[in-house]
Amino acid sequence: MNRMWMGLTLVAVGISGCCAGLEFGAEARVPPWSVHAVVLFCALLVPAGAGLLALHARGAPKERPVRGGARNLPAGGDPAPEEWDYELPLPVLSRLDAIAGRLPTEDLEGLRVMLRDGLLPLLPSRLGWGCTRCGIDAPRRKVTLTRNTGMLVLRRHETLEGEFCGPCLRSLAGDVALHNLALGWWGVISAFVNLAALPQAVFEWEAAKSMKAPPEGAEPPRLDEASTARISPAAGRIVNRLLSGLDPGEVYEEEGSRLGVLPAQVLLFIAALAGGSGEDPGAPGADEAG
Repeated sequence: MNRMWMGLTLVAVGISGCCAGLEFGAEARVPPWSVHAVVLFCALLVPAGAGLLALHARGAPKERPVRGGARNLPAGGDPAPEEWDYELPLPVLSRLDAIAGRLPTEDLEGLRVMLRDGLLPLLPSRLGWGCTRCGIDAPRRKVTLTRNTGMLVLRRHETLEGEFCGPCLRSLAGDVALHNLALGWWGVISAFVNLAALPQAVFEWEAAKSMKAPPEGAEPPRLDEASTARISPAAGRIVNRLLSGLDPGEVYEEEGSRLGVLPAQVLLFIAALAGGSGEDPGAPGADEAG
């Protein structure tokens, strides 16, 4: 059953249940609290159904631009390093393979270990060089949102945090608000959590309206043939500097300035080089549950 039919069903059942409960309670000799409980439960079905209908009306989220070869990601999420060779131009992949073949095996393994342990960022946004969701360098707002799902006796929540541009924040906060409105009330603890999570998402949705939109035609940094050709001769030096324990952000900025490319493109180069060797440096993390 899709969201539209489920939403219509919940709204219909909620309204019918409220009317039936009020009519039955007026005629039958039952404790008032039981009637109130039934009416309250049915009343909660109405906003839940309305939230599902609103989610259906919004449709599937638009795909975000590919960032330097990574696939589309959940907000705030990093791809597994082995996914970085997707969408990269074939000449870039060929050059990366050639460089990987020339570098010492222990250096490549060291990069993979740093990548696996989170010591090397995979996305420019991790260093504040763009929106967490789309990667575009535009005015951003740092937020933490909670997507709350009540399951009567259990509950599940997902924390979404990052620095988002106006359009991405409006889309993300709107989706979270509608999700919490529809599914956040079903449980005692979940209902209390939702009292904070839902207004927070609505507040961020409203705040996104006043944010300046990215420039027309703006794109996230990409690892193209020209930038790869400029970075390639310095690959060994950059890898050695990273393995020596220097701050990755400073290394990328200094090398970007020296080579005439964006620091984000140096980051993407190293991430693709470390993750494109074919070995799995680490399994992706599991969704947070509570």
